[in-house]
Amino acid sequence: MRFLRNRRVVGQAITAAATFLAGIAVSVFADQAKGNIVPHPKSGDETILSHLSNQLYVTQMLLAVLTVVVALSASVQFLVILKNDFNDRALTARFVLDGEANESGKTYQETTRLINEANESLYFVDYWVQTPNYEGEVQTESGAAKHKRRSEYYKAIERKIEEFRKGGGSKKHKRIIQVPAQNHGEIDFSRDETFATHIKTCLEIQKTNAETTSVRKADRSRLHTHFSIIDSTHIIWPILTIDESGIKRHGAILFEDASGDLVGCLMNLFDKLDGSANTFLAQDLDPPTTKSV
Repeated sequence: MRFLRNRRVVGQAITAAATFLAGIAVSVFADQAKGNIVPHPKSGDETILSHLSNQLYVTQMLLAVLTVVVALSASVQFLVILKNDFNDRALTARFVLDGEANESGKTYQETTRLINEANESLYFVDYWVQTPNYEGEVQTESGAAKHKRRSEYYKAIERKIEEFRKGGGSKKHKRIIQVPAQNHGEIDFSRDETFATHIKTCLEIQKTNAETTSVRKADRSRLHTHFSIIDSTHIIWPILTIDESGIKRHGAILFEDASGDLVGCLMNLFDKLDGSANTFLAQDLDPPTTKSV
C-alpha cells in the first residue's frame, strides 16, 4: 500500500510539471506566431492583420491564465496528497500531565475518552507492584479527583466490554497482569479495591464470553511497565514512580500510530507475554491468608 501511495504522489507531480511545461510551450508558440504575422505586400490590408494579431494576443493571455490555474490546481492537489501520505505514516505523541488538585488523574480522563470511542479492541498490560497505597489520600482534593477519574476509567472499560459482547464478531478486550516472581505468594490484589473490583467484573463476564474478554496473569515479568492499546492505533504509556508511600502517576504519553509500527512491536510483546500467561482466577483476588492451597 505504501508503494502504491508513493506512485500516486509521483504521478501527480509529473502531471503538474507536464501541465506547467505545456503552458510555457503554448505561450512561446503564441509569441512566435504573433511575431510572424506581417502585412502581405500585395494586399496592404493592415487592419485585418492587426485584428488577427490582437485576437491571437487575447488567446495567448487566456491560455496563459488557464495554464496557471491548471498548474496551481495540480500543485495544490499534489501537496494535499503528499500531506496525506505523510500522515498515513506518522507517529504522533502528546504528553498529558497528572497535576495536583483537580488536575489529578487527567490521564485516566483522556484514556476514558479514547475507550468510549473504541470500535474494535482494548489491550492492557499491567506490571503489578505491591505497595501500601494505590490511590493516594482520597480525602484530599487531588486524591478525590484521581479516585473519581480512575473509577470512571474502569467503568468505561466494563461498558465497552459489554458493547463488544453484544456486537459480536472479532471485537475483544484483553488484559495481562505481570506478577514479579519474587512477590509470588504475597500478592494481595485486594489492597487496590478499585482495581480488584474491576477485575472481578471482567472475570464474571469472561465465564460466559471468553472470546470477548480475557484476564490473564503472567508469572514472569518481562516488561517493567504498563501500556494500553486501543483500536490498534492509540497507545497510552503512563509515567509512574514507586516509593514507600505508594505509586505516583505523573502523567502519560499518548501516541497515535498511523503506520502501525509501534503498535505492531507492542502487540508482538503482548503475544509473547500471553503465550506464557495463565488464566487469572477469582481466588487470585483473595488476600494471601485466605487463598486456598
